[in-house]
Amino acid sequence: MDQFTKRYYQLPKAEIAYLRFTLESYDGLAFQRTLDSAAGLVEIIWPTERTTDVEALLSALSERIPGT
Repeated sequence: MDQFTKRYYQLPKAEIAYLRFTLESYDGLAFQRTLDSAAGLVEIIWPTERTTDVEALLSALSERIPGT
């Protein structure tokens, strides 16, 4: 059974679509679910064995997305 890691992030509302588009471009690396679009709250889920790759991507994105 696959294990998944979940993390929650809050970002500017205007950046939610950019984050989703970017994650989807990595075909299966991680998935985003918007929990509260007005507050900019999202959940990101990924297979635990891909944690190193996902954390590197999220770190790079945090430099691109203002307010994260």
